Amino acid sequence: MVTKEIKELKELNNQKIKELDKKASVFSKIRIILVCLFIVFIFCILSLQEPVYYLFILTIVFIYIVVGIIYRPTFKKIEDIKLTQIVLDEYEYRENGKWKQFSDNGSKYLKTNLEHDLDIFGSGSLYQFINSTKTPSGREKLVHTLKNGSDDILQSQKEVSKLSDFKTSIKFNKALKKYYKKARYFNEEDLQTLKNIANTEVNINEKCKIGIIILSIISVISIILSIINLTFVSLVVITFIIQFFFTKINTKENEIFEYNTTNINFGINGYKILISELSNIDNIDISMVDFKPIKKLKNVCNAISSRKNIVAYIIGNIFFMDIITLLKMKSFSKNELNSFFNTINKIADYEVYLSLANINLIHANTSYPRESNKLEVKNIRHPLIGMNPIGNDFSLSGVIILTGSNMSGKTTFMRSIGINYILYQAGGAVLAEEFMAPKLKVYTSLRVNDMTTEGISTFYAELNRIKDMIDAIKNNEKILVLIDEIFKGTNALDRLIGSKRVIDKLNNQYAIISTHDFELCKLENIKNYHFEEEYNEGKIYFSYKIKEGQCKTTNGKFLMDSIGLNE
Repeated sequence: MVTKEIKELKELNNQKIKELDKKASVFSKIRIILVCLFIVFIFCILSLQEPVYYLFILTIVFIYIVVGIIYRPTFKKIEDIKLTQIVLDEYEYRENGKWKQFSDNGSKYLKTNLEHDLDIFGSGSLYQFINSTKTPSGREKLVHTLKNGSDDILQSQKEVSKLSDFKTSIKFNKALKKYYKKARYFNEEDLQTLKNIANTEVNINEKCKIGIIILSIISVISIILSIINLTFVSLVVITFIIQFFFTKINTKENEIFEYNTTNINFGINGYKILISELSNIDNIDISMVDFKPIKKLKNVCNAISSRKNIVAYIIGNIFFMDIITLLKMKSFSKNELNSFFNTINKIADYEVYLSLANINLIHANTSYPRESNKLEVKNIRHPLIGMNPIGNDFSLSGVIILTGSNMSGKTTFMRSIGINYILYQAGGAVLAEEFMAPKLKVYTSLRVNDMTTEGISTFYAELNRIKDMIDAIKNNEKILVLIDEIFKGTNALDRLIGSKRVIDKLNNQYAIISTHDFELCKLENIKNYHFEEEYNEGKIYFSYKIKEGQCKTTNGKFLMDSIGLNE
């Protein structure tokens, strides 16, 4: 947790801003004086018409420029410190619960039941809590990692550990915000467009250059003749028409001009700033990129974008702009462009590591999971329910029947196991002092709702999820199963029969099944765990600590009595 560091830094920054504001106010006063003097001398020139006042005006302008140069670093420092304060605010929001206000909650990425059950994407989700990405490739990479896991968990853990340094994370976040200030309109589609343009094979004949030279000479001659004699104006028009169709004929087989490149400029300018910033940050291995070929690529995109204006399109074709654009593209060095895109991909990886590092920075007592033949955790907690959640020790090597009263913590516990396993697969730290687990695929049935418009009941919706689990077992997958209140959508007899069959199918897997049916606690080849409550002076208290054995208490009658449903 970095609460103390955040407060100290914010206080220190506020003091610096006050000091710098005093310097800035001096500049403002000087500027006002200079502007007033400028107006006075302008008035003197107009009224007295003395040449000496011109010298005074030039002197004032010179002083104004010099003062601006002197005070420019002061304004840059103020801007930089304010950017730091914004980054610190975001860390503070993650600690005090205001992180749910972050605009990017990843709702558009929410696709599967698992992601809904474990709050991976959407409002109040893991993505919303940890996301520090700003580039389109960074967002895509983070989404892919949370959905599919890391390609190299150990390498990811190593990099996440490096970026868990608070000062490094602040610098990185500031660099990303500087990028976003330039490239906020540059999205995933724009990035793909940029890649497509860079990799397009241009179909243009080099001999076009000869045609351009000949037609240009004819154009110049016809223009000169039309200046001498207006009767030659028609020759100019004919020449321009020929040039227009010459361009059209030589560029018609290239689809590159169909791309929308309106926002490409923003992206390239943003990446230029970002790469420069990151190359100076420790623990981030980003080498500088040669932006000369990237500048050429940007000019090509500008030329493509300008064609949207009909006047610019006609004039551009008259002066061979499309042909020139294609000839420029043919001169690109693919290696240099690939270096740029490889760096973009590398930055995306670091953005994912930075996002995963937020778990370490915000929560205390985190750890990096280890691969093992058993699933065993110590002091595991849920990362999204505050700064001091109750932790539990637990081991799992088969099917566990979890019982407990309403609101005692069963569902939250299962979500804690599930969401931390997602973090493990992603290559991040988990909210546990120890976490050992085998490689498993997670299946859940925690939030099951009917789908009225599709004619699917709650019971049938749950059956569909359990079918996916059984199919995975048939495919020889090792799975982690989390089922909350199994078959709650059907009658007691069918629920008991169905539950026994499911437990039998999951016998050699890792499964936690919560239920209010104590009959399931008597089955063979299962272990019983439970949560319980205590009563004191007519009030109910929960410990949220998991214990071995079957639950012996219920609170349904107490809760019904509390709302007046008593005898």
